[in-house]
Amino acid sequence: MRHQIRSDREAGTVHGGVGVHITSLSLAQLVVTLKVFFASQFFWATSVASFRLAILLLYIEIFRRPGFLRAATATAVIIGLYYVACLLTVCFLCRPINFNWNKTISGQCEHTRAIEIFSAVFNMVLDVWVVCLPLPIVWQLQMPTKKKVGISATFALGLINAGINLGRLIQSIICNEADATYCFEDSALLVMGEMSSGILVACVPTMGPVFFPNRFRPTKTAYKLSRRPFQRDAPAVSSAESAASINRSPYTTLQEGGSELQAIVRAGDANTRKQVPAEQF
Repeated sequence: MRHQIRSDREAGTVHGGVGVHITSLSLAQLVVTLKVFFASQFFWATSVASFRLAILLLYIEIFRRPGFLRAATATAVIIGLYYVACLLTVCFLCRPINFNWNKTISGQCEHTRAIEIFSAVFNMVLDVWVVCLPLPIVWQLQMPTKKKVGISATFALGLINAGINLGRLIQSIICNEADATYCFEDSALLVMGEMSSGILVACVPTMGPVFFPNRFRPTKTAYKLSRRPFQRDAPAVSSAESAASINRSPYTTLQEGGSELQAIVRAGDANTRKQVPAEQF
């Protein structure tokens, strides 16, 4: 995705006129620039929706409270609907569709500035909401305050996206719509920064072993099994007795010599009453 957007930007810069005043461009350069801008909007919408859904799926995997699951699912639905709305807006903003890059034909693009401002504001609000969504649960966990602050700071990295969208909002307001090619460069830089930071935010919670390897070293197992083999002469027990022996405690342990486990295995299935020969042990 990032390579595709970078290729689009290179095509728009080298063969088009990204960052150049529209009055200094030839018709061929203008067509290339506008085509690149039109195509890049689909990649931007897909990228933004993807990393936001990835963050929500991570939240859902970690936090299992019913209320939080409902809120995260509703947010994911909103992101999905917004993604569809973005695609439809790009396709139907200008009529006919080739008027997006061919300004020599008759056509019109309606409410372009208003849609850009709404998109920046909505994305900024959505980024702040995704960051704040797990914080109440984090601060209810029974852990030291230092760890709570660290986890909250990790999730708060998503505010970088909110800051970038604030920059997009300011850029959309001050940009001269009649000189769009000159503004495309700033817009492209902000969009690439938004996608890069979004991918970073989605991956940071799982990158603890990379930044702090000493804290994630595997520990030795605390379980210790008996080294003595199963005894061949252990008496057989009924299925009812074996079930009773299992239910004595919430955890099943191995007795010395493994006679209890051997008796349970030899008892077989309670439904079939099949006897397992002791010679197999």
